[in-house]
Amino acid sequence: ISGYGHACRHRNRLAECSDGSRLHARLPCCAVRLCRVAFEQDGTGDNNNLSAEEQRLAHAFQAICIWSVAILCNLMQGQLTAQTLWEMAGGDSLWSLVLIKGMLAYSPAGSGVTLDGVPLPVPPQLAELKEVVVLATAHLGSPSLAFYDEVDANLIADDIDGGFTMSERMVGLSMHRAKLATAAADCKFLETLLMELTSASPSWLPPTVALLAALLTPPHVDLAVWTKCVAEEEEAGALEALTLQEAREAREALAWQLTVHSNSLWLLLSGAVPFCMVNSSRLSFLLDCATLAHSVPMNPGTCRYFLDCCFRGECPSWDGASLASVLALSINCDMVPQEDPLCAMLFLADAATKALASERLARSRAPLRQNEALQRWAEVLGAALDACGRLLPSLPAPLPAFPAEALPPLPSGPTPPPPLPQPQQPPAKPSLRETLRGAPEELCCALDGRLLMDPVRTPQGYVFERASLVQALASTPGTCPLSGLPLSLEACQRDGEIRAQATRWVRQATQRQRG
Repeated sequence: ISGYGHACRHRNRLAECSDGSRLHARLPCCAVRLCRVAFEQDGTGDNNNLSAEEQRLAHAFQAICIWSVAILCNLMQGQLTAQTLWEMAGGDSLWSLVLIKGMLAYSPAGSGVTLDGVPLPVPPQLAELKEVVVLATAHLGSPSLAFYDEVDANLIADDIDGGFTMSERMVGLSMHRAKLATAAADCKFLETLLMELTSASPSWLPPTVALLAALLTPPHVDLAVWTKCVAEEEEAGALEALTLQEAREAREALAWQLTVHSNSLWLLLSGAVPFCMVNSSRLSFLLDCATLAHSVPMNPGTCRYFLDCCFRGECPSWDGASLASVLALSINCDMVPQEDPLCAMLFLADAATKALASERLARSRAPLRQNEALQRWAEVLGAALDACGRLLPSLPAPLPAFPAEALPPLPSGPTPPPPLPQPQQPPAKPSLRETLRGAPEELCCALDGRLLMDPVRTPQGYVFERASLVQALASTPGTCPLSGLPLSLEACQRDGEIRAQATRWVRQATQRQRG
């Protein structure tokens, strides 16, 4: 294991070796073979591209990874953390992920690894062990590991040259995550992880998307600080100090590998939505999904399915922060306002909730694409964009001060609790989609007959849903889908009065539904 870790840390030097004699002179023979096995084995654990001897070596190495982690987990009494895995790998990004990959990819059936004709044993709790490792892996990109050396030495920022600036901290975190992204792309870690997720518990998915979001977050842009940090790492003898351009390339390489599996990944995450909507990790999960969508967006059909899963079933009330996270996801997937639950939820929201959603969206930690979807959702929120097309924060107006003398006096004694209401079976209520289907004809799109959310009026007087008209003009360019006369999208004006009437009707219909 030590020899293989040495091979991982010197992979750049290994690539420069042109002949086997120099390679074997630098590293033990076993480490060299293991290095090739780990990098040429695909993410699914298929060893068909390896020779018979290398296949046997690959299975043996996976067994070493499993038992190493199992012994460590036993010593930690089941409390395995990212810091423990990091220490075991000697603080090396590639070795950490290869160790985890070797354990996740191992399958006892058909491994072919025997000892005197007896198959090598594996821990009986292998499935539980894999879950513990996945949960720990989610924190490999955390700031505590990025600045592990300082924390381990019990140093604080003020102890070193007067302290670090915030920009230096952000660059240090970005560099740490870029090294992890490079390692994940090099050893095809994501393919192994996604293969395991297909048959794993939904509890695996929130930590997995948290790791992906951390690795795909755009690096902090401060070229002067990056140059300074790279020079300091090289002076300290670091084997790999990434520049800002290399950090961007590492993120792009990882995103490209994920794009190949984007459909299966997002369908898995959609299946985990009901699990995440009912626990405290809902907001973090949605923000991580929005960050992931910035680099690996969903197609429109999958995005609609994901949103339907978010608003389906029993879930807590949607506040401004939660709505902002779903808005960020929709914007990064180029989803414009349509007849969907998110748009209907915003139509029903009051001014304070919209203002909070706009504020949270403008300051969201999830990066946002500058596209038409951002402009359209900003119009729905009543928010403004700056000259660069970025959303401007708009805080809600403060509540008026309440005079203290107007407060009622406090009761002198304890107030008896009110009697408990008798439990009643709530009547079955129609869904939001069923409510919206009963809209008056004058409030529906002349093309698809659905409730107007973003109405536009043509010069001939027809009122269409803007998204439906865009699709119709794409199939028959320059022609009105109803009259056949020449028509362009620029000639159509948004109809604010129809939109206001539709909003009032939705609120009245919702009140009747609740009544």
